[in-house]
Amino acid sequence: GDVMVVAGTHDEPSNTVHAWSAGVVCEPRHADMLLDHTGFKVDGSVSCIELWGASKLFVGSSSGSLKCLGVQAQEAISEDVEEPIQYQLQEVARVREDGAEGKAPLHSAAVSAIAVHPVEETVLSAGEDGQIFVLQAEPAGSIVATKMNQPADWVAIYDVKYSSSGNEFFSAGTAGGLQMWDARSKSSVRKYSDGNDANIPYMSVEPIEQHLLAGRENGEISVFDTRFERGALYTHGSDTLEDGFHSSCVWTIRRCGEHAELFLSCSGDGTILSFQPQLQSPFSLIPIAWHRYSQAVNDVDAVVLNKGRQDEVILTIAAADHGLLVAQPHAQLRRDDIMMA
Repeated sequence: GDVMVVAGTHDEPSNTVHAWSAGVVCEPRHADMLLDHTGFKVDGSVSCIELWGASKLFVGSSSGSLKCLGVQAQEAISEDVEEPIQYQLQEVARVREDGAEGKAPLHSAAVSAIAVHPVEETVLSAGEDGQIFVLQAEPAGSIVATKMNQPADWVAIYDVKYSSSGNEFFSAGTAGGLQMWDARSKSSVRKYSDGNDANIPYMSVEPIEQHLLAGRENGEISVFDTRFERGALYTHGSDTLEDGFHSSCVWTIRRCGEHAELFLSCSGDGTILSFQPQLQSPFSLIPIAWHRYSQAVNDVDAVVLNKGRQDEVILTIAAADHGLLVAQPHAQLRRDDIMMA
């Protein structure tokens, strides 16, 4: 099967979003195709991207704007030459704030995270302005964004994720820290804090059933029980840059494709970590594979090619010193055995 990779540029004179085929064998030439065709231009740097259904995606930017784009595969130029599939992006729906006039950006600061409801056609947009918008499609084709009754955080929101049921969502912010929200009423249900270093903000979240993984600006990853408003059950961190640890901002925590027990995280110190949470006493995070680049890794994601085999996984890695990389981890996922295509 084919794997579509979507990526955006950052801090360029003209920033764009691209979609192209990564193939299934991770050939380097596929990544090089990013420079070979024109992408969709956005205002400001591309700050986040999230797929919506099979052929749409939301793109947030540092200017606060949010775009809904459609993805369409382009026909091959020649049937005689086997080439990777190329995709065309175009805006398919206008995102507008409910009651607002004009074409002002949705957020007054960068869009930091986008979350898609697992069942309903509802999307959340979080920003560094501390606001969370609830997006829903209208019959006329536009998408209406409704601001929550109060700011989710008085300073900034850095991440937002739905639970697997979609009944709750979680946010990570500067002043408000970690919070659970009721998806229907949009009201705060619980706040979580480990009680130590309260001034160090949480930057990323990933819910796992009744638990929550949260990454902090200092490189720590903590485990919380979402049922109780109390401190972390366990914190994974190191004062020095050691294998299996982050020492700087944890930008992303994601489940590795659809694997229930394997997770990925990346950091501003250039490290990528795959780990397995131990969610029973004694709680812990078990490092599986670890790799370091010379500059920050801004995002990492994974797609499973074969649900029956854990070794058939493709990683996409956005590293400041290498650009976008497509990688395939070693079959045994041993530490330092991540092989770059």
